[in-house]
Amino acid sequence: MDVALKYLEKFSGKDQMVAPSALGALGHCYATAGQYNKAISAFEKAAKKADNGLLSPYYYMQAGLIYEAIDKPAQAVKIYKLIKAQYPESNEGIEADKFIARLTSK
Repeated sequence: MDVALKYLEKFSGKDQMVAPSALGALGHCYATAGQYNKAISAFEKAAKKADNGLLSPYYYMQAGLIYEAIDKPAQAVKIYKLIKAQYPESNEGIEADKFIARLTSK
């Protein structure tokens, strides 16, 4: 994984598919390494860079799931609401209410 991190951290791209995917892969590497704040940052950057209904909601969802895992439910709810508002027809947007309800009903 250290090799992957080395190359992904150096990667620089500008297109709307490969560049966000590289950031997303970086996020997964950070999450696997337990570097959760870096993972969240990478996923949010990937979502913003992609700026589309396929990759953006997926990467935002990954960030939300990590927020939950590190016991930051308010931030997770914020992300899930963003997905629901901006990408309502995506799989993640359709499922967002379930995640929001679970976290806000506690």
